[in-house]
Amino acid sequence: MMNLRRFERIQFFCDVSLTVLPDGPTVEAHSVDISLGGVGLVTQAAVGTGQTVALAFSVRDESGKAIVNKVLGRVVHLRAEPDANRVGVEFLEILSASVSPQLSKRVMKS
Repeated sequence: MMNLRRFERIQFFCDVSLTVLPDGPTVEAHSVDISLGGVGLVTQAAVGTGQTVALAFSVRDESGKAIVNKVLGRVVHLRAEPDANRVGVEFLEILSASVSPQLSKRVMKS
């Protein structure tokens, strides 16, 4: 099977708030991997493929201070499993230092 990913994925674990746009619910999720182009999440919620979502990543900066990086994306994959759902989100903009400094720094240093 050919891998069509444009960017390398790395393991990345953090809490994420996922909001279905324009005015859908906000649900809790956890990231499992990330790339410059998207993120893999696990959540109890079923989010429809094609939905636009706002993601708020709870991360810490170098000093340990809690910060939130917000990113917009589109759900491109949903796999229902007995304990949770695996959701693949493609970012609407590639991660960069100007858009999401903490997230892009973590992806680039790996």
